[in-house]
Amino acid sequence: MELPAGWVWTRLGNVVEVLDHQRVPVSAKERAQRPGDVPYYGATGQVGWIDTALFDEELVLLGEDGVQFFDRSKPKAYIISGPAWVNNHAHVLRVCRDVTLARFVVHYLNSFNYEGYANGTTRLKLTKSSMTSIPVPLPPLAEQQRIVEALDNHLSRSDAATRSLIDAGRRLISLRTSLLASILGDGELPAGWTSSTIGELANVGTGATPLKSRREYYEGGTVPWVTSSLLNSSLITEPEKFITDLAVQETSVKVYPAGTILVAMYGEGKTRGKSAELAFPATTNQACAAIVLHGENEFRKPWIKLALEAQYIKLRRLSAGGVQPNLNLGLIRKIEIALPPRSEQEKILAQMDNWSIAMERLRVTVARLQARGDHLQKSIVERAISGQLVPQNPADEPASVLLNRICAEREAQSGKGKPKRVTRSRQVTAAAAVMPAPPPPAYSTDAPTNVVQQELPL
Repeated sequence: MELPAGWVWTRLGNVVEVLDHQRVPVSAKERAQRPGDVPYYGATGQVGWIDTALFDEELVLLGEDGVQFFDRSKPKAYIISGPAWVNNHAHVLRVCRDVTLARFVVHYLNSFNYEGYANGTTRLKLTKSSMTSIPVPLPPLAEQQRIVEALDNHLSRSDAATRSLIDAGRRLISLRTSLLASILGDGELPAGWTSSTIGELANVGTGATPLKSRREYYEGGTVPWVTSSLLNSSLITEPEKFITDLAVQETSVKVYPAGTILVAMYGEGKTRGKSAELAFPATTNQACAAIVLHGENEFRKPWIKLALEAQYIKLRRLSAGGVQPNLNLGLIRKIEIALPPRSEQEKILAQMDNWSIAMERLRVTVARLQARGDHLQKSIVERAISGQLVPQNPADEPASVLLNRICAEREAQSGKGKPKRVTRSRQVTAAAAVMPAPPPPAYSTDAPTNVVQQELPL
């Protein structure tokens, strides 16, 4: 990339001081025992707070001149506005000049293409040496100020638009939830409606896990065996695992027919209480409740699935247990279902289908607009870093002078803060920080942006 007049190429290590040696590890136990008002940062951002009594300001980054750099596959840089703990998943950098340069470096790092700099197999990692060798296009300080102001203006509006789109997606989810609650919620039943329980409408059973030590229960198995991990989709179309006919004969597992509704009684996170329909005959483990409707109630299946979706939050509140509360077959059988006349049921189901189609279209539109916003942000930063966002001013002090001054100040600080006279040889050393334009892929229009795409499930 050819730089405008007055700009120079340098390396990140010439404009930042790496403070990794000053990081202080703080265990999760310490954070839990001594919560306070000092933020604690890790690989995923801020992960907690720590008591000021455990905080040694001599050992961490202070003030607005510091840049927090996250060491992960899509690194993120930002300015810390006060004292903070930082763990070993992040590099801590202090920009060697002022806030303007720090803000410029942050924007640049968040648009940089790290291909060829980050390495690793299971998890990409950016080492200290690789990080400090990152090439940086350095504008004059006055132009940096203009660039930062323009970027902050453009990106703040873009971020606000993105947040609005995400909020719109969340409102879509809330709309569906409210619609379900209005149709299937508690309260006085409409005229002509009746009420029943899952236990009255269906047979409710569960499954088991054949002994893992019995290889003959699993090797060469052809009988589908479903666990609660598959219940995050409304329709289970493929089995996760198989067991053998011998396992079916010798254990308490049961083969349930296609069309069986499964409810997760155990599960991590949001799994517990989820329901899904089997698209094929299968056995289950003991974490699933299997609901097989009586023949005369088969037409109620779409309604019951809708009712279970509506009562998902209620199901989780009903669950009882220890650290991870669970549902049980008794609770599943007692779930009450409000039942409309068949003709009214079909009208409501058709209405819900229409709403679902409309909401899916809106969700796709939100995702498309968000992607467009991300692309716009990337284009704006690209123009800024290449000197095309704001005009150049020939009267600005050249960046080479700024770089000389930074290097001279670092030389002076290296002597325990005692100022040193900058000799001609030192000026030459400082000027050597200027480097020729780096080859690709040091900077790329395909550089990852800092905006996270958020899927909005309905």
